[in-house]
Amino acid sequence: MVNKTNNKYYLIELAFNNIIINNLLENELYYQSRQGPEIFQNSGFIFNKENNEYLCCSSTNGYINIWDLYNKNLFKVIYIKRSFFMHIINWNNKNIIVADLNKNSVKIIDIESGQVISNIKENNEVVCVKKVYHPIYGESLLIAARDNTIKLWII
Repeated sequence: MVNKTNNKYYLIELAFNNIIINNLLENELYYQSRQGPEIFQNSGFIFNKENNEYLCCSSTNGYINIWDLYNKNLFKVIYIKRSFFMHIINWNNKNIIVADLNKNSVKIIDIESGQVISNIKENNEVVCVKKVYHPIYGESLLIAARDNTIKLWII
C-alpha cells in the first residue's frame, strides 16, 4: 500500500484478530491492534482525510472498522446485519465499496453516515472488487465472483 499524500509505503497484515502496519521505508512498526477473537479482518486500505491517516478494514461478521492511525483508536464502526465482507476498496473520499459474500452483492457505503447508498446484486457469491480505469468508460469497478466470472461496472 502506498500513501501518495506523504510518500510512505505500508505493509498491512490483517490476520484473524490482529492488525499490523509496518512502514517499509523506515523499517518500523507503524501500528498494531488486537481485537476480540470473533473478529476476522479480510481486507483493508489506508486513506487520508483532513491531514490524518485512517485504516479501513472489512470483517467476516458484517463490521467495517475505521481506525484513526494518528490517535491509535477506533474512529468509526459500520455494521450491516448478516453480511460477510470479503474485500473492501476506497472509491473516493466519500464512499467505500465492499464485496458481501453472504448477500451476493457489492455495497457502496457512505463513510460519514455509514449507510448503504447503492447495492449491486449479483447471481453468485462476490469475493473481490477492484477499482480500475477503463480507456473508454473511465473509473470503473471490476467484480469477481466465486463462479470465476468477472464483470465490469461503470459507476
